[in-house]
Amino acid sequence: WQLPQKQQQQQQQQQQPQQQQQQSDQQEPHKGAAEGAKPSAAVVGPGDANTNTTTMKSNYVMKAKNMDNKKGPGKKKKIFKKGKPSEQQLLTQQRSKILKELQDYKLHPFFGDSNISSLIPELGGRAVTNIVVTTWRSGSTFLGEILVAHPATYYHYEPLLDFGIKQARTGPLAEKAVRNLDHFLRCNYTDMEHYLQYARGHTWVMNHNMRLWWICFTFREMCSRPDFLSAHCKLFPFQAMKVVRVRMDLIETFLEAQDLSVRTLLLVRDPRGTMQSRRHRDWCPSADDCANPQRLCEDLVSDYYAAQRLLKKYPGRVRVVRYEDLSLNTNNLTRELFDYFRLSFVDKVDKFLESHTSISRGGVSSTFRDSKVAPLHWKTDLTFEEVEAIQSKCELALSLYGYRVAHSPQHLAQLDPIDKLDFPVS
Repeated sequence: WQLPQKQQQQQQQQQQPQQQQQQSDQQEPHKGAAEGAKPSAAVVGPGDANTNTTTMKSNYVMKAKNMDNKKGPGKKKKIFKKGKPSEQQLLTQQRSKILKELQDYKLHPFFGDSNISSLIPELGGRAVTNIVVTTWRSGSTFLGEILVAHPATYYHYEPLLDFGIKQARTGPLAEKAVRNLDHFLRCNYTDMEHYLQYARGHTWVMNHNMRLWWICFTFREMCSRPDFLSAHCKLFPFQAMKVVRVRMDLIETFLEAQDLSVRTLLLVRDPRGTMQSRRHRDWCPSADDCANPQRLCEDLVSDYYAAQRLLKKYPGRVRVVRYEDLSLNTNNLTRELFDYFRLSFVDKVDKFLESHTSISRGGVSSTFRDSKVAPLHWKTDLTFEEVEAIQSKCELALSLYGYRVAHSPQHLAQLDPIDKLDFPVS
Protein backbone atom coordinates (compact mmCIF):
# COMPACT_ATOMS: atom_id res chain seq x y z
CA TRP A 1 0.00 0.00 0.00
CA GLN A 2 1.17 3.57 -0.55
CA LEU A 3 2.30 5.62 2.41
CA PRO A 4 0.96 9.02 3.47
CA GLN A 5 3.24 11.79 2.18
CA LYS A 6 4.38 12.93 5.63
CA GLN A 7 5.49 9.45 6.55
CA GLN A 8 7.34 9.10 3.26
CA GLN A 9 9.28 12.31 4.01
CA GLN A 10 10.17 11.11 7.51
CA GLN A 11 11.46 7.84 6.17
CA GLN A 12 13.46 9.56 3.45
CA GLN A 13 15.29 11.62 6.08
CA GLN A 14 16.21 8.47 7.99
CA GLN A 15 17.68 6.61 5.00
CA GLN A 16 21.47 6.10 4.88
CA PRO A 17 23.27 7.79 1.94
CA GLN A 18 24.16 4.47 0.35
CA GLN A 19 20.47 3.47 0.38
CA GLN A 20 19.07 6.62 -1.23
CA GLN A 21 19.21 5.26 -4.77
CA GLN A 22 16.90 2.41 -3.66
CA GLN A 23 14.60 4.70 -1.66
CA SER A 24 11.36 3.93 -3.47
CA ASP A 25 11.82 0.18 -2.92
CA GLN A 26 12.78 0.33 0.77
CA GLN A 27 10.19 2.62 2.35
CA GLU A 28 8.83 0.77 5.34
CA PRO A 29 5.10 0.93 6.08
CA HIS A 30 4.46 2.98 9.23
CA LYS A 31 2.00 1.56 11.71
CA GLY A 32 0.32 4.97 11.89
CA ALA A 33 -1.31 4.17 8.55
CA ALA A 34 -3.34 1.55 10.34
CA GLU A 35 -4.08 3.79 13.32
CA GLY A 36 -5.93 6.61 11.61
CA ALA A 37 -3.50 8.31 9.23
CA LYS A 38 -5.29 9.36 6.07
CA PRO A 39 -3.99 7.68 2.90
CA SER A 40 -2.90 10.19 0.30
CA ALA A 41 -2.82 8.19 -2.90
CA ALA A 42 -5.46 6.61 -5.07
CA VAL A 43 -5.41 2.86 -5.34
CA VAL A 44 -8.29 1.65 -7.47
CA GLY A 45 -11.09 4.09 -7.96
CA PRO A 46 -13.79 5.14 -10.37
CA GLY A 47 -12.79 6.68 -13.61
CA ASP A 48 -9.10 5.72 -13.65
CA ALA A 49 -8.90 2.01 -13.01
CA ASN A 50 -5.80 1.28 -15.09
CA THR A 51 -3.66 4.09 -13.65
CA ASN A 52 -4.71 3.33 -10.11
CA THR A 53 -4.05 -0.38 -10.54
CA THR A 54 -0.52 0.39 -11.68
CA THR A 55 0.01 2.56 -8.62
CA MET A 56 -1.33 -0.17 -6.36
CA LYS A 57 0.88 -2.79 -7.99
CA SER A 58 4.01 -0.71 -7.40
CA ASN A 59 3.11 -0.51 -3.74
CA TYR A 60 2.71 -4.28 -3.46
CA VAL A 61 6.18 -4.64 -4.99
CA MET A 62 7.53 -2.00 -2.60
CA LYS A 63 6.14 -3.78 0.45
CA ALA A 64 7.34 -7.21 -0.69
CA LYS A 65 10.85 -5.90 -1.34
CA ASN A 66 10.86 -4.13 1.99
CA MET A 67 10.09 -7.34 3.87
CA ASP A 68 13.00 -9.03 2.07
CA ASN A 69 15.32 -6.10 2.85
CA LYS A 70 14.70 -6.68 6.56
CA LYS A 71 16.49 -10.02 6.16
CA GLY A 72 19.68 -8.19 5.19
CA PRO A 73 21.78 -7.94 1.98
CA GLY A 74 21.99 -11.10 -0.03
CA LYS A 75 19.21 -12.84 1.90
CA LYS A 76 16.20 -12.06 -0.24
CA LYS A 77 13.78 -14.92 -0.71
CA LYS A 78 10.96 -15.55 -3.09
CA ILE A 79 7.56 -15.98 -1.48
CA PHE A 80 6.78 -19.66 -0.81
CA LYS A 81 9.93 -20.88 -2.59
CA LYS A 82 10.40 -23.51 0.10
CA GLY A 83 9.47 -24.02 3.72
CA LYS A 84 6.77 -22.19 5.62
CA PRO A 85 6.18 -18.57 4.66
CA SER A 86 6.27 -15.83 7.24
CA GLU A 87 3.20 -13.89 8.27
CA GLN A 88 4.42 -10.90 6.27
CA GLN A 89 4.93 -13.02 3.17
CA LEU A 90 1.36 -14.31 3.43
CA LEU A 91 0.04 -10.77 3.85
CA THR A 92 2.03 -9.66 0.82
CA GLN A 93 0.59 -12.54 -1.19
CA GLN A 94 -2.91 -11.58 -0.05
CA ARG A 95 -2.39 -7.99 -1.15
CA SER A 96 -1.45 -9.35 -4.55
CA LYS A 97 -4.67 -11.36 -4.68
CA ILE A 98 -6.71 -8.30 -3.71
CA LEU A 99 -4.98 -6.30 -6.43
CA LYS A 100 -5.95 -8.91 -9.01
CA GLU A 101 -9.59 -8.92 -7.86
CA LEU A 102 -9.82 -5.14 -8.01
CA GLN A 103 -8.01 -4.70 -11.31
CA ASP A 104 -10.99 -3.33 -13.24
CA TYR A 105 -13.25 -2.57 -10.31
CA LYS A 106 -15.25 0.65 -10.14
CA LEU A 107 -16.41 1.87 -6.76
CA HIS A 108 -20.13 2.28 -6.17
CA PRO A 109 -21.36 5.82 -6.98
CA PHE A 110 -22.12 6.30 -3.27
CA PHE A 111 -18.42 7.02 -2.76
CA GLY A 112 -18.17 9.76 -5.37
CA ASP A 113 -14.53 10.59 -6.14
CA SER A 114 -13.15 8.55 -3.25
CA ASN A 115 -10.78 5.67 -3.87
CA ILE A 116 -10.43 2.27 -2.32
CA SER A 117 -7.51 3.31 -0.14
CA SER A 118 -10.06 5.22 1.98
CA LEU A 119 -11.84 1.91 2.65
CA ILE A 120 -8.84 -0.16 3.74
CA PRO A 121 -8.51 -0.50 7.53
CA GLU A 122 -4.77 -1.14 7.28
CA LEU A 123 -4.46 2.40 5.91
CA GLY A 124 -6.76 3.92 8.49
CA GLY A 125 -9.81 3.72 6.23
CA ARG A 126 -13.31 2.53 7.06
CA ALA A 127 -14.31 -0.70 5.35
CA VAL A 128 -17.72 -1.02 3.73
CA THR A 129 -19.43 -3.29 6.27
CA ASN A 130 -22.73 -5.09 5.75
CA ILE A 131 -24.41 -7.30 8.35
CA VAL A 132 -27.07 -9.88 7.51
CA VAL A 133 -29.22 -10.71 10.56
CA THR A 134 -31.33 -13.85 10.36
CA THR A 135 -31.78 -17.23 12.04
CA TRP A 136 -30.98 -20.85 11.23
CA ARG A 137 -32.24 -22.24 7.91
CA SER A 138 -33.56 -18.98 6.53
CA GLY A 139 -31.52 -18.64 3.33
CA SER A 140 -28.56 -16.75 4.74
CA THR A 141 -25.93 -19.18 3.44
CA PHE A 142 -27.08 -18.48 -0.11
CA LEU A 143 -27.09 -14.70 0.41
CA GLY A 144 -23.71 -14.88 2.13
CA GLU A 145 -22.18 -16.64 -0.86
CA ILE A 146 -23.61 -13.99 -3.16
CA LEU A 147 -21.83 -11.34 -1.10
CA VAL A 148 -18.59 -13.35 -1.14
CA ALA A 149 -18.71 -13.37 -4.95
CA HIS A 150 -18.10 -9.61 -4.76
CA PRO A 151 -14.38 -8.76 -5.14
CA ALA A 152 -12.11 -8.26 -2.13
CA THR A 153 -14.75 -9.19 0.44
CA TYR A 154 -13.76 -10.57 3.83
CA TYR A 155 -16.58 -12.79 5.10
CA HIS A 156 -17.34 -13.18 8.80
CA TYR A 157 -19.38 -16.38 8.58
CA GLU A 158 -21.52 -16.96 11.68
CA PRO A 159 -18.88 -15.53 14.03
CA LEU A 160 -20.81 -16.79 17.08
CA LEU A 161 -20.62 -20.46 16.09
CA ASP A 162 -18.82 -21.25 19.33
CA PHE A 163 -21.98 -20.22 21.26
CA GLY A 164 -23.74 -23.40 20.17
CA ILE A 165 -27.41 -23.63 19.19
CA LYS A 166 -28.51 -20.69 21.32
CA GLN A 167 -30.05 -17.29 20.72
CA ALA A 168 -28.34 -14.37 22.48
CA ARG A 169 -31.31 -12.18 23.30
CA THR A 170 -30.60 -10.52 26.65
CA GLY A 171 -28.34 -10.74 29.68
CA PRO A 172 -24.68 -11.84 29.85
CA LEU A 173 -24.87 -13.97 26.70
CA ALA A 174 -26.12 -11.00 24.66
CA GLU A 175 -23.41 -8.77 26.13
CA LYS A 176 -20.75 -11.30 25.19
CA ALA A 177 -22.21 -11.63 21.70
CA VAL A 178 -22.09 -7.87 21.11
CA ARG A 179 -18.55 -7.71 22.44
CA ASN A 180 -17.39 -10.53 20.15
CA LEU A 181 -19.10 -9.06 17.08
CA ASP A 182 -17.52 -5.70 17.83
CA HIS A 183 -14.11 -7.38 17.85
CA PHE A 184 -14.75 -9.01 14.48
CA LEU A 185 -16.10 -5.85 12.85
CA ARG A 186 -12.95 -4.02 13.92
CA CYS A 187 -10.67 -6.86 12.76
CA ASN A 188 -9.54 -7.46 16.32
CA TYR A 189 -8.95 -11.13 17.06
CA THR A 190 -7.24 -10.57 20.41
CA ASP A 191 -8.96 -11.96 23.51
CA MET A 192 -10.95 -14.34 21.28
CA GLU A 193 -9.32 -17.55 22.44
CA HIS A 194 -12.60 -19.45 22.92
CA TYR A 195 -13.55 -18.73 19.29
CA LEU A 196 -10.10 -19.63 17.97
CA GLN A 197 -9.99 -22.83 20.00
CA TYR A 198 -13.39 -23.82 18.63
CA ALA A 199 -12.24 -23.02 15.09
CA ARG A 200 -9.26 -25.38 15.41
CA GLY A 201 -11.59 -28.35 15.65
CA HIS A 202 -14.36 -27.15 13.31
CA THR A 203 -13.19 -26.30 9.80
CA TRP A 204 -16.51 -24.75 8.78
CA VAL A 205 -15.84 -21.79 11.10
CA MET A 206 -13.42 -20.37 8.54
CA ASN A 207 -13.78 -22.35 5.32
CA HIS A 208 -16.70 -20.18 4.14
CA ASN A 209 -14.29 -17.23 4.05
CA MET A 210 -12.44 -18.26 0.91
CA ARG A 211 -10.04 -15.32 1.10
CA LEU A 212 -8.78 -16.61 4.42
CA TRP A 213 -9.27 -20.34 3.90
CA TRP A 214 -6.54 -20.66 1.29
CA ILE A 215 -4.14 -19.82 4.13
CA CYS A 216 -5.86 -21.86 6.86
CA PHE A 217 -6.03 -24.95 4.66
CA THR A 218 -2.30 -25.01 3.94
CA PHE A 219 -0.83 -23.22 6.96
CA ARG A 220 -3.36 -24.06 9.67
CA GLU A 221 -1.33 -22.64 12.54
CA MET A 222 -1.56 -19.16 11.00
CA CYS A 223 -5.30 -19.11 11.61
CA SER A 224 -4.76 -19.59 15.33
CA ARG A 225 -2.69 -16.42 15.59
CA PRO A 226 -4.74 -13.36 16.61
CA ASP A 227 -2.17 -10.87 15.33
CA PHE A 228 -2.06 -12.46 11.89
CA LEU A 229 -5.84 -12.76 11.62
CA SER A 230 -6.26 -9.12 12.63
CA ALA A 231 -3.69 -7.92 10.10
CA HIS A 232 -5.15 -10.10 7.35
CA CYS A 233 -8.70 -8.86 7.97
CA LYS A 234 -7.55 -5.23 7.80
CA LEU A 235 -6.39 -5.67 4.20
CA PHE A 236 -9.96 -5.87 2.89
CA PRO A 237 -12.05 -2.85 1.87
CA PHE A 238 -15.30 -4.84 1.95
CA GLN A 239 -16.52 -6.75 5.00
CA ALA A 240 -19.62 -8.96 5.10
CA MET A 241 -21.06 -10.67 8.16
CA LYS A 242 -23.99 -12.99 8.65
CA VAL A 243 -25.28 -13.71 12.14
CA VAL A 244 -27.97 -16.18 13.20
CA ARG A 245 -27.59 -16.07 17.00
CA VAL A 246 -28.40 -12.43 17.84
CA ARG A 247 -31.57 -10.48 17.36
CA MET A 248 -32.04 -7.24 15.51
CA ASP A 249 -32.15 -4.88 18.47
CA LEU A 250 -28.57 -5.77 19.43
CA ILE A 251 -27.29 -4.54 16.06
CA GLU A 252 -28.00 -0.94 17.08
CA THR A 253 -24.60 -0.87 18.79
CA PHE A 254 -22.89 -1.11 15.41
CA LEU A 255 -25.21 1.26 13.57
CA GLU A 256 -24.45 3.81 16.28
CA ALA A 257 -20.67 3.46 16.05
CA GLN A 258 -19.27 6.47 14.19
CA ASP A 259 -16.02 4.71 13.30
CA LEU A 260 -17.80 1.86 11.53
CA SER A 261 -19.59 2.07 8.18
CA VAL A 262 -22.41 -0.42 8.78
CA ARG A 263 -25.62 -1.23 6.97
CA THR A 264 -27.79 -4.12 8.06
CA LEU A 265 -30.27 -6.44 6.42
CA LEU A 266 -32.88 -8.47 8.26
CA LEU A 267 -33.41 -11.63 6.22
CA VAL A 268 -36.59 -13.50 7.12
CA ARG A 269 -38.28 -16.65 5.89
CA ASP A 270 -41.77 -18.08 6.20
CA PRO A 271 -41.56 -19.91 9.57
CA ARG A 272 -43.23 -22.94 8.00
CA GLY A 273 -40.34 -23.16 5.53
CA THR A 274 -37.76 -22.55 8.25
CA MET A 275 -39.16 -25.27 10.51
CA GLN A 276 -39.42 -27.72 7.60
CA SER A 277 -35.77 -27.09 6.74
CA ARG A 278 -34.62 -27.42 10.34
CA ARG A 279 -36.10 -30.88 10.73
CA HIS A 280 -33.43 -32.16 8.32
CA ARG A 281 -30.60 -31.06 10.64
CA ASP A 282 -29.57 -33.43 13.40
CA TRP A 283 -28.35 -30.60 15.64
CA CYS A 284 -31.73 -28.86 15.81
CA PRO A 285 -34.27 -31.14 17.60
CA SER A 286 -32.38 -31.14 20.92
CA ALA A 287 -32.17 -27.31 21.12
CA ASP A 288 -35.30 -25.42 22.16
CA ASP A 289 -34.14 -22.24 20.42
CA CYS A 290 -34.12 -24.20 17.16
CA ALA A 291 -36.89 -26.79 17.47
CA ASN A 292 -39.60 -24.62 19.02
CA PRO A 293 -41.72 -22.71 16.43
CA GLN A 294 -43.03 -20.39 19.14
CA ARG A 295 -39.48 -19.24 19.92
CA LEU A 296 -38.82 -18.69 16.24
CA CYS A 297 -41.92 -16.59 15.74
CA GLU A 298 -41.42 -14.54 18.90
CA ASP A 299 -38.00 -13.62 17.52
CA LEU A 300 -39.51 -12.76 14.13
CA VAL A 301 -42.00 -10.40 15.78
CA SER A 302 -39.30 -8.83 17.96
CA ASP A 303 -37.04 -8.35 14.92
CA TYR A 304 -39.85 -6.71 12.93
CA TYR A 305 -40.49 -4.03 15.53
CA ALA A 306 -36.77 -3.54 16.19
CA ALA A 307 -36.15 -3.05 12.45
CA GLN A 308 -38.98 -0.51 12.30
CA ARG A 309 -37.49 1.45 15.17
CA LEU A 310 -33.95 1.32 13.83
CA LEU A 311 -35.03 2.38 10.35
CA LYS A 312 -36.54 5.55 11.78
CA LYS A 313 -33.41 6.26 13.80
CA TYR A 314 -30.92 5.30 11.05
CA PRO A 315 -32.72 5.96 7.74
CA GLY A 316 -31.25 4.23 4.71
CA ARG A 317 -29.22 1.79 6.82
CA VAL A 318 -31.79 -0.88 7.69
CA ARG A 319 -33.70 -3.10 5.31
CA VAL A 320 -35.93 -6.17 5.53
CA VAL A 321 -35.99 -8.84 2.80
CA ARG A 322 -37.82 -12.15 2.61
CA TYR A 323 -35.95 -15.24 1.45
CA GLU A 324 -38.88 -16.10 -0.82
CA ASP A 325 -38.59 -12.79 -2.67
CA LEU A 326 -34.86 -13.27 -3.09
CA SER A 327 -35.41 -16.79 -4.45
CA LEU A 328 -38.21 -15.91 -6.86
CA ASN A 329 -36.65 -12.67 -8.13
CA THR A 330 -32.98 -13.38 -7.55
CA ASN A 331 -31.25 -11.22 -10.14
CA ASN A 332 -33.30 -8.07 -9.73
CA LEU A 333 -33.35 -8.19 -5.94
CA THR A 334 -29.64 -8.99 -5.74
CA ARG A 335 -28.92 -5.88 -7.80
CA GLU A 336 -31.12 -3.87 -5.44
CA LEU A 337 -29.33 -5.27 -2.42
CA PHE A 338 -25.89 -4.58 -3.86
CA ASP A 339 -26.94 -1.00 -4.46
CA TYR A 340 -28.19 -0.80 -0.87
CA PHE A 341 -24.96 -2.37 0.41
CA ARG A 342 -22.86 0.14 -1.64
CA LEU A 343 -21.36 -2.64 -3.76
CA SER A 344 -20.83 -2.66 -7.51
CA PHE A 345 -22.55 -5.52 -9.32
CA VAL A 346 -19.82 -7.31 -11.27
CA ASP A 347 -19.81 -10.17 -13.80
CA LYS A 348 -18.56 -12.65 -11.21
CA VAL A 349 -21.73 -12.14 -9.16
CA ASP A 350 -23.89 -12.58 -12.24
CA LYS A 351 -22.14 -15.86 -13.07
CA PHE A 352 -22.55 -17.09 -9.51
CA LEU A 353 -26.29 -16.45 -9.64
CA GLU A 354 -26.60 -18.20 -12.99
CA SER A 355 -24.81 -21.31 -11.74
CA HIS A 356 -26.57 -21.53 -8.36
CA THR A 357 -30.22 -20.85 -9.15
CA SER A 358 -31.07 -23.08 -12.10
CA ILE A 359 -30.47 -26.59 -10.72
CA SER A 360 -30.64 -28.43 -7.42
CA ARG A 361 -27.74 -30.59 -6.31
CA GLY A 362 -25.83 -31.39 -3.16
CA GLY A 363 -27.13 -31.94 0.35
CA VAL A 364 -29.40 -29.92 2.59
CA SER A 365 -26.71 -27.28 3.10
CA SER A 366 -25.96 -26.87 -0.60
CA THR A 367 -26.58 -23.44 -2.14
CA PHE A 368 -27.20 -24.95 -5.58
CA ARG A 369 -30.99 -24.68 -5.72
CA ASP A 370 -33.76 -24.29 -8.23
CA SER A 371 -34.68 -20.89 -6.83
CA LYS A 372 -38.30 -21.14 -7.99
CA VAL A 373 -38.89 -24.40 -6.08
CA ALA A 374 -36.78 -24.23 -2.92
CA PRO A 375 -38.75 -21.64 -0.90
CA LEU A 376 -42.07 -23.48 -1.24
CA HIS A 377 -40.87 -27.02 -0.66
CA TRP A 378 -42.48 -27.03 2.79
CA LYS A 379 -45.94 -27.15 1.18
CA THR A 380 -45.38 -30.72 0.02
CA ASP A 381 -42.95 -31.91 2.69
CA LEU A 382 -45.14 -31.00 5.69
CA THR A 383 -48.55 -32.45 6.42
CA PHE A 384 -51.42 -30.03 6.95
CA GLU A 385 -51.41 -30.96 10.65
CA GLU A 386 -47.75 -29.96 10.90
CA VAL A 387 -48.43 -26.73 9.02
CA GLU A 388 -51.36 -25.95 11.30
CA ALA A 389 -49.27 -26.57 14.42
CA ILE A 390 -46.71 -24.00 13.25
CA GLN A 391 -49.37 -21.50 12.19
CA SER A 392 -51.01 -21.67 15.62
CA LYS A 393 -47.78 -20.37 17.19
CA CYS A 394 -46.96 -17.87 14.46
CA GLU A 395 -50.13 -15.98 13.60
CA LEU A 396 -48.71 -12.49 14.26
CA ALA A 397 -45.36 -13.21 12.61
CA LEU A 398 -47.06 -14.54 9.47
CA SER A 399 -49.26 -11.45 9.31
CA LEU A 400 -46.44 -8.92 9.85
CA TYR A 401 -44.25 -10.38 7.10
CA GLY A 402 -47.03 -10.92 4.57
CA TYR A 403 -47.49 -14.70 4.58
CA ARG A 404 -50.91 -16.25 3.95
CA VAL A 405 -52.33 -18.95 6.22
CA ALA A 406 -53.57 -22.36 5.03
CA HIS A 407 -57.02 -23.36 6.31
CA SER A 408 -57.35 -26.96 5.06
CA PRO A 409 -55.39 -29.62 3.19
CA GLN A 410 -57.15 -28.63 -0.04
CA HIS A 411 -56.46 -24.95 0.59
CA LEU A 412 -52.81 -25.70 1.33
CA ALA A 413 -52.38 -27.50 -1.99
CA GLN A 414 -53.62 -24.45 -3.93
CA LEU A 415 -52.22 -21.76 -1.63
CA ASP A 416 -49.88 -19.04 -2.82
CA PRO A 417 -48.46 -18.27 0.64
CA ILE A 418 -46.62 -15.09 -0.35
CA ASP A 419 -48.52 -11.84 0.02
CA LYS A 420 -47.10 -8.32 -0.03
CA LEU A 421 -44.49 -7.34 2.56
CA ASP A 422 -45.62 -4.06 4.09
CA PHE A 423 -42.31 -2.67 5.30
CA PRO A 424 -40.73 0.62 4.18
CA VAL A 425 -37.52 0.40 2.17
CA SER A 426 -36.06 3.59 3.64
